[in-house]
Amino acid sequence: MISEGRITGFVNHTEQWDANRKRYNLKRFSEEVNRVTQLGDYIAMPVPRMRGVNVFWSGERFMLRAETEGEPERVSVQVFSPGPGGGLINTGYSTDLADTGQRTAADAELWTGSLWDPAMINKWGRREPEELSFRFTAYYPEGVTKIHTAAAIIDSERDYWQFHRLW
Repeated sequence: MISEGRITGFVNHTEQWDANRKRYNLKRFSEEVNRVTQLGDYIAMPVPRMRGVNVFWSGERFMLRAETEGEPERVSVQVFSPGPGGGLINTGYSTDLADTGQRTAADAELWTGSLWDPAMINKWGRREPEELSFRFTAYYPEGVTKIHTAAAIIDSERDYWQFHRLW
């Protein structure tokens, strides 16, 4: 059976930033917090907050991964920020992912890439946590597209280096 196509996207930290996140959490909460945190739950936490795997400091490089079914010709990622009335605004940041030639245990194709620009430093989450939406799009022959959106919380009310100095 041939798949009509599917995509699932993931936004991750670099290895070093994930180590920073875990160290931050261990110091303050005695656990690494290796789970996704929803924005509403995150905002409801007292400050300083536990930083789940989807919580980033402003300016981190986003490590992007997609798993696809079918045979897409291309996979891209666009970043959106919250807009008025609950809509999304295209931030202008986007990238194409590379087909790694590898497959998951479930036989999905793996695509990877990263996204970072110096202008991203201090761009989001300075006054309050902000959720970005990463739209992963797989482009198949004959104009077929499949989309998956993954969210990341950006929280830089206090910079990582300021916390590090307090340790």
